[in-house]
Amino acid sequence: MDTTALAVTYQVLALGGVRAAARALKRSPGSIAAAVSRLEGQIAVPLTQKAGNGLSLTLEARRLTPDFEMANTLIGEMAALVMLGPSALPQMPGIGKTDTKPNDVTKAKSADRSAAKGKTAPKTTGRTESFDALPPTISMVALARFILVVRTGSIRRAAREIGIGQPQLTRQMSHLESQIGQALLVRSCDGVLTSAVGSRFLAIAEQLDEVWLRLSNTANDRFRRMAATSRLGSVTPLGYESETARLLATLVASWLREHPQRPLFVSTTTAEELLAGLKSGLFDVAVLDTDTKPSDLGGQTISRSSLVLAGSSALIGMPDHDVARVLTSFPIAVPSLRTGLRHKIANAIADVIPEESQHKINMIEVDSIPVIVNLILQHEFITILPEFAVHNIGAPLVYTRMPVNHDLSLSLVWPNNAAAKTLAMSVLEILGFPRPASLS
Repeated sequence: MDTTALAVTYQVLALGGVRAAARALKRSPGSIAAAVSRLEGQIAVPLTQKAGNGLSLTLEARRLTPDFEMANTLIGEMAALVMLGPSALPQMPGIGKTDTKPNDVTKAKSADRSAAKGKTAPKTTGRTESFDALPPTISMVALARFILVVRTGSIRRAAREIGIGQPQLTRQMSHLESQIGQALLVRSCDGVLTSAVGSRFLAIAEQLDEVWLRLSNTANDRFRRMAATSRLGSVTPLGYESETARLLATLVASWLREHPQRPLFVSTTTAEELLAGLKSGLFDVAVLDTDTKPSDLGGQTISRSSLVLAGSSALIGMPDHDVARVLTSFPIAVPSLRTGLRHKIANAIADVIPEESQHKINMIEVDSIPVIVNLILQHEFITILPEFAVHNIGAPLVYTRMPVNHDLSLSLVWPNNAAAKTLAMSVLEILGFPRPASLS
């Protein structure tokens, strides 16, 4: 990681997007996005997400913004030490600009440049000004090694601690000084000391190193947790009393007792996104509400429930042979096609309503069971759902099974790799299912 990526990322966070930062920094959006992507990879945190035609900040990005702001301020102070004119480096407005009072290094900026030009330094205003240029891209590794050289008082001792050769570290310190444009170290046969500029640079480097350690240590902790965590995805339960909710609660409670050192992460989403997550490695195993799955995935059915037609007692109090008339007479609220349940519902309706009458069906997609129930109870809608989703709601909601039997099955699905198969075996064992032949 380097100072440029940190400063550019702060501009993206502060201005609310890549394009806004690119305009402000007079850089291409591609180069800005690449810098942010590189930093996201280092800290293992997505900082932006798609929102319509643009980007928005993630909640984690908002939480980390103070650290990035501090880094930006320190990099701006570092720019004050670079004795180069505005034309020597690309224009980078906004770098170093904060609402904090300037510290001694920031105050020294105007004095240093004015003295170099033979002018009187202007008075400070209590607000850090935008710096004319970003200092050369400095590696955070180089900063950490500079700090170690100063603390040990010797390039030789620092190189020994790092585990590299002295000539390599000497070259790295010389390159750092050339980037800053001034001598940072005073070398002697007894070791090294910092120059006046080096002492000021050290103060900035130590603070910036602390900020980066906070960010990178968060990433290290996250990587360790991810490596030790089993990740199970599931279709969203149809209410707290649903079969899916019961199975997941049983699994989580039992897993905590039987695998206390291996956390289980459970996330709910649609069947479509679960299949994509299994392919990408986001999930190790998943609970799906669909009978069909890609041939390269293993699977085991863990639950079944009949589909029922549900509505208010005023609409559903009729014999089964009138179900077709009900389906074509009232609006139907159903989950979207992104769910396996929705495909089951479509098949059930097609088996009851002749093709020539299907144009009479008025269907609205709602991916929220509480909203669907309210539509039924308050707005004369009907729905088709698994029996377990509605049987405890009570009057005035009633239901009847669909004339043609259509069961909704829940299946545990896993990729065909050793780690996923091991996790699938553990999950099935906890839920009380025998090991399928595909896991033998």
